[in-house]
Amino acid sequence: MNKVLHRAGWLLAAWLCCVLVTGCKSTKLKTGPGADSLASVEVQGHTALEVARAVSETFKTAGYEAIPLPQNDDLRMQFEKPAGKGASILYSDWSFKPIWYRARIRLIKTEAGSYIVTCNVWRVNDRGNPHFEEEHKLPGMQGGPYQELLEQAKAKLTAPGN
Repeated sequence: MNKVLHRAGWLLAAWLCCVLVTGCKSTKLKTGPGADSLASVEVQGHTALEVARAVSETFKTAGYEAIPLPQNDDLRMQFEKPAGKGASILYSDWSFKPIWYRARIRLIKTEAGSYIVTCNVWRVNDRGNPHFEEEHKLPGMQGGPYQELLEQAKAKLTAPGN
């Protein structure tokens, strides 16, 4: 019984350390379009094509490749990038196949005429395998790098000459 309590105490301490180290960026809840996404920005005064071009250039510069999507009425884009060796070791199965990150971008037009650009990201195991490919959506606490990419795309649009 004493060993069980000792182990439970260590687990509780480890969990508490994780919570304190990761912390929380904001207690403010997001509402409206893009509230359920990993990252989002609002862009005003530009067409959907201009926004899509800026997002595409930003993701390509960050090492992502554009992946064609089937024709649809939505304004969507998809990009993929191989993860580093650390992610492959941490998240791969016993075969240690490479892990990929798949970012899905969506442009949502608001009533005011601006666009909300949303981004959700999945960690992909067995990419391209029709029988075994698995997607695991990244949690909100891992959205920082993708928020930065969207902010960079927005900054491209607001730079002088655009």
